[in-house]
Amino acid sequence: MDNNITDLMLKRITSGKPTLISLTGISMLPLLEPNDVITIQKCSTYNIDDIVMFKYNVEGYLLHRIVKIVDDNVFLCKGDNAKRIEVVMFRQILGKMIRATRFEETVYEEPQSSNK
Repeated sequence: MDNNITDLMLKRITSGKPTLISLTGISMLPLLEPNDVITIQKCSTYNIDDIVMFKYNVEGYLLHRIVKIVDDNVFLCKGDNAKRIEVVMFRQILGKMIRATRFEETVYEEPQSSNK
């Protein structure tokens, strides 16, 4: 995940506006590659298999998939290409990925009914 997230990006996300972010890292291969551009949208609820952006300890912002929901406030997340599982609180989640593009081609799009 790109840890050069600007204050303006954070403000847009937290205000509920879809926000474009360019990725770095390989933890979500093969679905997402470095330099893919994702759209993050704040949601009121999150589900298993949602790919969410969250602030994680000193590492900064990560983009990983929810693999288990412990309760309404605790989620287990993991990169598709990673071994570690992160315990993430609801308040740490900025939003979920609703779209990803690579060289202007869509590689992922969230179904419209899932955007909350």
